[in-house]
Amino acid sequence: MSFRLARIHLPSRSLSTRASIGPTSTAKKVAYGSLLAAGTTIFLVYYFDSRSAIHQYVFPPILRYVVDAETGHKLAVKVLRSGWAPKDVGKDDERLAVELWGTQLSNPIGLAAGFDKDGEAIDGLFDLGFGWVEVGSVTPKPQVVYAPIQVFDCLMSYH
Repeated sequence: MSFRLARIHLPSRSLSTRASIGPTSTAKKVAYGSLLAAGTTIFLVYYFDSRSAIHQYVFPPILRYVVDAETGHKLAVKVLRSGWAPKDVGKDDERLAVELWGTQLSNPIGLAAGFDKDGEAIDGLFDLGFGWVEVGSVTPKPQVVYAPIQVFDCLMSYH
């Protein structure tokens, strides 16, 4: 039994004397580079806007079917901690401002304890637009969590 190695013939046009090195080649590279830079910029502006539809209609359904609840929670904390999470860049309406125990809050919407148990993603959570964020846990001992059942209940009540 003998084996033959297949030879792949690659075009070597860039080494030939007829290769285009003139302004058209440079212009194409500049045009493609500009298109890539513009497309990347537009995508990033869209991605970092917390009101983008991608954060409601694309990422959540994909994550619900790809990862379990606990993995999704850990992933969310990592993304929020890293600074790659969307940001609410809009200014809260002044009518939403409230005072709570002598502290002025920009809005009354907050995040209760339990999501960021170790205080890893505080800035990322405030960037989402919360008026207040409670860090840590409210139970003295670890609790048994039935994550799949909770997610199922949440999805059933959503539809």
